[in-house]
Amino acid sequence: MAASLPVTIASNQTPFPTSMLNYYYSVAGKMFYASSNYVTTGAAAERPMMLVRNPVASGISLIFDASMLNPPGSGSCIYRTYLNATVTVNGTVVTAVGGRQTGQAAAVGLITTIPTVTANGSLIDSTRIINTADCITMNYDFGFILEPGNNLLFTVEKSGAGVDTSVDLAYAEVATP
Repeated sequence: MAASLPVTIASNQTPFPTSMLNYYYSVAGKMFYASSNYVTTGAAAERPMMLVRNPVASGISLIFDASMLNPPGSGSCIYRTYLNATVTVNGTVVTAVGGRQTGQAAAVGLITTIPTVTANGSLIDSTRIINTADCITMNYDFGFILEPGNNLLFTVEKSGAGVDTSVDLAYAEVATP
């Protein structure tokens, strides 16, 4: 086993702020934003809201900064995120907006709302929100990477009658190493 060297971190050093990454990706024309718009939930049933796909040969990775959940205000909602759902119909196309309004290439990631799925995939996140209309931000801090050939499915389940709710995304697209 190789000997390890001691590492000393000065007391004045701080972690690299994710806000700087957000700024860098925006300036570099690699930051994107997308919204499911408002989706009406079914009565006490889980409903697919948004599907994010990274094409197999895209050559890029989608690196997620955050998802913003917009609950209805009363009752409870459970928002879930799944990896690699089995999709039969992609749904309605959503155009991701770049962090720069001019001079930025179109997003490579494919985003749709209200897809039809036969299997949700592997559950990677579940968040229950009770009696609030405040936007809830799920920070990934660019720590979740969707590699080529994979997809993410965002769903919502409302207790009781159907209501309008949405999910918004902030992510960067970078070359896959």
